[in-house]
Amino acid sequence: MILIAVLLLAVFAVSAQPRITGIQNNYSYLIPGSPNYAIAQGSIFILYGSGIGPAALLQQGFSPALNRNLGGVSVKITVAGTTTEAIPYYVSAGQIAAILPSATPVGTGVMTVAYNGQTSATFPLTVVQSALGLLTLGGNGLGNAAVYDLNYNYITPTNAANPGQVVYFWGTGQGPDPNDETRPIAAPQNLGNLPFEFYIGNKPAKVIYHGRSTYPGLDQIAVEIPEGISGCYASAYAKTGTFMSNFVSIPVAAEGRTCADWYSSAADVDRLLGSGKTEVNLGWFYLVKFLSYTPAVGGQPARMVTQDSATAQFLRNTPFDSSNWGSVGGFANPGCVVSTFRTQSPFSAPILKRLDAGPAVTLTLPDGSTRTLAKQQTSNFSFSATDATPGPPLFIPAAGGTFKFQAPGGADVGPAEATINASNPMVWNEHTTITNVSRSQPLTVTWRGGTPGGFIVIQGASYSGASGEIFTAFGCTEKVEAGRYTVPRDVLASMVPSLVVPPLNFPTGSLLVQHFTLPARFTATGLDQGSIVWETYSGTSVNFQ
Repeated sequence: MILIAVLLLAVFAVSAQPRITGIQNNYSYLIPGSPNYAIAQGSIFILYGSGIGPAALLQQGFSPALNRNLGGVSVKITVAGTTTEAIPYYVSAGQIAAILPSATPVGTGVMTVAYNGQTSATFPLTVVQSALGLLTLGGNGLGNAAVYDLNYNYITPTNAANPGQVVYFWGTGQGPDPNDETRPIAAPQNLGNLPFEFYIGNKPAKVIYHGRSTYPGLDQIAVEIPEGISGCYASAYAKTGTFMSNFVSIPVAAEGRTCADWYSSAADVDRLLGSGKTEVNLGWFYLVKFLSYTPAVGGQPARMVTQDSATAQFLRNTPFDSSNWGSVGGFANPGCVVSTFRTQSPFSAPILKRLDAGPAVTLTLPDGSTRTLAKQQTSNFSFSATDATPGPPLFIPAAGGTFKFQAPGGADVGPAEATINASNPMVWNEHTTITNVSRSQPLTVTWRGGTPGGFIVIQGASYSGASGEIFTAFGCTEKVEAGRYTVPRDVLASMVPSLVVPPLNFPTGSLLVQHFTLPARFTATGLDQGSIVWETYSGTSVNFQ
């Protein structure tokens, strides 16, 4: 019986053919089907599959050089009749990280993995000259970039960069490199012959150096922060020819070393992020008017739906750091960010515990009447009204007025009270006239009204793929007093074209112009910070083309 079992295991091992299921840039994690997805010559890529290596992770260092065969695993790429062999940094049963040799030709080809005497079926691959992916602190291509100052200290909200300062970004995919890619690079060279641009807060940044680090495949970019940039989540991206990198963010302070943002002063940042807290309790009261426009399609008339809502949230962020406090995968300030992921996103959100602030929250309207915000989950309270369906009437008058939130307090949070003046709502001028958004040219939106000192956020979202499985979204910010904003072409070119569903071809993308007041603060026992905000949203359905 033992002999039979051994033979069966041997047969299973021999017949377990490696299988490749996907490939991505090691830092951007952009996915196939998104406009900026590509694997560049000389880049580090991640290969996914099953049975493509040993069960336990096996990695190698320079002793003195990297081997092209690691633990019996080899990866071959054939493009335009030329075959090259990738240089692995590590291998495992489900994932391989390796360098695509710079000698691999540009074009469409195939790759295979050989392991344990078996070779996988071919997997399609398109190789380009340059397509940079930027390293982020979260390791998923979203949010804060891993940026250093010239002394190799991390750039953080409490050690923010300043305009005029030179900082280091890291990534992979700038393009082919002439050095031996199996050994450390003694004298890295600037890849000045390759197209390269860098933008921070939508402004061109002076590029001091863009080339390899001392490690094969790992790129280093030295850029100067443009003047006039400040914010804890200033956007940043690189452009290599026609490819944009993943969009990331960097903290920039106009002066000093602590950044400030629309929702937090420098003192707030120092108090919450500079104290080494591992968890922070935040309370929010939101008063929102949402205007949703649906254009006329398939014989159905155009329709505007208004919704008034009030929400109270009391949340504990664990762990708490700059990567989950602000606009990860949302919007930047200043500038724009684009987030790309599958509908089932691998993005890991911070752990949020909903804090107990009592059984219900009361909202007092300008006329003295009240509404009860019912508990949705523990200490997530809401009340809403819409003119689209029967039910309670709208409760935010056109003339505005003062609203008061009151939470009775509970096991985690003491009694909380805050007021907000809902006046001068923002009006988006193109709200009912825009139906298509070109991805090949800039988009200008204009507005009137809004509370002085507040911010406008322009957001767009689009689904693509056979069943809408690829999702891209952008977010940009501007001060309300500006009255207009132009979304750059690079941002729109990074969006997937909207899924078109025949026969009506109903717009499946969305465009929002939102107005936020600067948060007013309130205090309550158990909260590290409480904020109240008045918002107006204007949304419509569009197609990104």
